[in-house]
Amino acid sequence: MWEVRILKAAARDIRKLPREQQAIAVEAISSLSNNPRSEKTKKLQGEAAAHNIYRLRTGDLRIVYQIKYKQLIILVIAVADRKEIYRLLKKRL
Repeated sequence: MWEVRILKAAARDIRKLPREQQAIAVEAISSLSNNPRSEKTKKLQGEAAAHNIYRLRTGDLRIVYQIKYKQLIILVIAVADRKEIYRLLKKRL
């Protein structure tokens, strides 16, 4: 079982979402503890690939997270609409 941690900035991202999208995001994040590399996930390319950073797609939401294999930790970095997620990610990496 993986431990899921959420950065303060990612928690702020979730709070900014509409209520129904908040519920979807929280459910998707909690599902990561069972399987951090499901068929809905994709490893990001470029600089992010070196840091084991993945994205989970749920509707129009994107959840970007890092997998720390040695510690069995999933670190949620950003949660946002598909139009904004990569802009946020550039700021946080």
